[in-house]
Amino acid sequence: MTQINTIHPMAKEVSALNTYWLVQYLEEHHPSLDLRKLITEACRQKPVYVENLQTGEVEEVGLAHLRNPRHWFSHRFIKTLHDIIQQEIPDPRLGFKIGSTMYKTQPMLTTALGIPLLGIHRVAKKVSSEAYKYNRTKKYSVVKMEKKCIEIRITHNPGINTCPFTMQWNAGCFVSYARLAGATNIKVSSRCIEKGPEGPGDPRRAIWDFKITYQEPGVLTRLAKAALRNMPGIKTLVERAEAIESDHQDQIVNRDNIIAERTADLAQANQTMRKEIADRKLAEAALLQNKEQLQRYITAIDDIGLGLCVIDADYRLQVMNTTFTSWFGAHPGKTCYSALMGKKEPCSHCKMVEVIERGKKIRYHPTVPDGRAFEMVATPIHNSDGTISKMEIIRDLSEQKKREQQKLESLQHQEQLKKLESLKTMATAIAHRFNNAMTGVQGNLELLTLALSKNSKEYAMAANAFRGAKGASQVGSIMLSYVGQNPLQCRQVALAELVRSTVTSSQNLFHPQVNLIFIPPSQPLYCSVDRQQISEAIENILANAAESLSNDSGSVEITFGTEYFSKASFPLFFQKKNISDGNYIFCRIKDSGHGIAGDNLSKVFEPFYTTRFVGRGLGLALASGIMLAHDGAIIVDSVPGKSTTVQILFPFTPLRSGHPMPVAEVAPNVGTSLSGHILLVDDEPPVLEVGKNFLTMLGFTVHTAVNGKEAIAKIRGQEHDYRAIVMDISMPEINGIQAMESIRQMNPTLPILLSSGYLATEFPFSANNTATAPDGFLAKPFQLADMQSNLELLLSW
Repeated sequence: MTQINTIHPMAKEVSALNTYWLVQYLEEHHPSLDLRKLITEACRQKPVYVENLQTGEVEEVGLAHLRNPRHWFSHRFIKTLHDIIQQEIPDPRLGFKIGSTMYKTQPMLTTALGIPLLGIHRVAKKVSSEAYKYNRTKKYSVVKMEKKCIEIRITHNPGINTCPFTMQWNAGCFVSYARLAGATNIKVSSRCIEKGPEGPGDPRRAIWDFKITYQEPGVLTRLAKAALRNMPGIKTLVERAEAIESDHQDQIVNRDNIIAERTADLAQANQTMRKEIADRKLAEAALLQNKEQLQRYITAIDDIGLGLCVIDADYRLQVMNTTFTSWFGAHPGKTCYSALMGKKEPCSHCKMVEVIERGKKIRYHPTVPDGRAFEMVATPIHNSDGTISKMEIIRDLSEQKKREQQKLESLQHQEQLKKLESLKTMATAIAHRFNNAMTGVQGNLELLTLALSKNSKEYAMAANAFRGAKGASQVGSIMLSYVGQNPLQCRQVALAELVRSTVTSSQNLFHPQVNLIFIPPSQPLYCSVDRQQISEAIENILANAAESLSNDSGSVEITFGTEYFSKASFPLFFQKKNISDGNYIFCRIKDSGHGIAGDNLSKVFEPFYTTRFVGRGLGLALASGIMLAHDGAIIVDSVPGKSTTVQILFPFTPLRSGHPMPVAEVAPNVGTSLSGHILLVDDEPPVLEVGKNFLTMLGFTVHTAVNGKEAIAKIRGQEHDYRAIVMDISMPEINGIQAMESIRQMNPTLPILLSSGYLATEFPFSANNTATAPDGFLAKPFQLADMQSNLELLLSW
């Protein structure tokens, strides 16, 4: 349903008789003033509306309404209009001038010969009793009535705001009525009894008293003046005379105001002088002999933001500058150790003895109980009575210390990031060297098992050694996992389904008394991950949770969701370049175990860090490396003695329907014949020997080279029709990538299989650039089957 906003006219509180003569006065005396613009500004501040007396329609206030005495307005609109007019015409007596000319702008009053006949006392009573008909926000009452003097009180309704313009207006109106009554030499003064409300909702009343003094001619004189006023020729002369009299009165008032202002200024100056004299006398009794020079020092020290205090020999504060009191408060006469340090005896770092008794200048750096740090320079000063005091100049070092600490933390943060990068580089290099070495060991053991009878004792020994070598070769994979460099086989999976599968296969980790709570998301959350690696990471985290539970009891709760995370909220280990702020899918694993102390939280990602939580030493470190490779993160929060929560975060990737899951590439013809000439290039003799034996067993005639330069020479010489090249990447003189680029210039169709102990991701291969991408990549350490499948794939196209 559409809501209709109804426009209501403003409250009827002030008659337009007031605005009638306001408009006439401004148009006559200030013709350049744009009244319509002022009214528009008043309506802009708070839209106001009146009822059109002819059409009955509610419309926004305009100049025509202010000229029609039959309209009514709210007091808030009138006050706003007065304020705007006062801003445009900064005459402090403008309100008085307008009010005092009211008698000229209301014909029904100026022609009423009966008013002079009534006399000013009766007019005052009549005005007081009938004024409420024209302004419903206030009431008039005659407080005092004497010969040549009347006092009238205006009591405003509750909540009505007043302003100087309005009070001046009232004073001018009283002058107008007195003139209509025939009075002369009229003077008005006002006095505020109650200020009234100070804000919206304040129900107090504003009360003002007005005192009118005057001369009152006889009744015949008053009638004669009134009659003459209505004669056209005489009326003009009377108005001119009254204008001259008004100007004269203004000059008198202005003169009186100037005298009053100067009198007030003089009184204020006298009061200030008396206070300064009193302060000076008090200072003369307390300050030192060299007080004028010390005062200059105090002012200069204040200007540069340093604190200053003077402490006498019994530790009492005597002088404190503004900066000092802003830091510690004013404590004249109190001991410095009680006022500043909250102690009952002098501080251990106090230098009073050295300064006063030995006359030394001492610099020291105390810290107050609230943690603020200061630098203080204490100097002895000699008093006129022969005593010695200690003067201290103080500098607040808190902000400087804070900035230094922030800078130190920033440098430490950068240093930690550098160390992490160095660790990743070192781990990758070690894995490469280890993989190269294990290629020879593992390859020779595999060749040995192939050469021995399967029923022999030697075969069993060689097979056991081969299995051990394969297990040892996983060390390189573990190191690459920790630095997030293990190759990923990513597919889009439902996270909850993957976690449920891992939990099911890890049930043996938990005691039967452990309450395992699995809360799936309301709708599937998909992410692109290497299923095997993520399953391994989750299993390690579950193992840590199981080991943290006391007495094999408690609970483990697993929940899912999406949330916005900032990069800064991640542990330092995960703050790499391609991590960014954004929405992440999370799996939250919360256990009720013993928790982790706060100072240990930052260490849980380090390899072999041993606590019950980390368990086997590598579990959480490997999990964090796996998440690093997935551009995700792990956040650990813990309450010691209560619980630990591990959040696994994955970048949010909406499910793309209609796109098939990636599948592993297979050779179109796996049975491809492996024979003919082949070139094997490697600078490591054990690897070269193992590779040569593998290729020979597969059916190739093997030719070897120990570096890229020699390989290029063999291809250029065209001694043999090579079917393929198997070439190491990291070699002296010319590496494998450089050699591949040179060989392709001579023979673009020759298949090249590059091999390395580093990952393929470590090299600048580009799938879109055949000049820099090999036809295949063989990771070390490799087995006979790895080499066979890669060559079958290479030679089948």
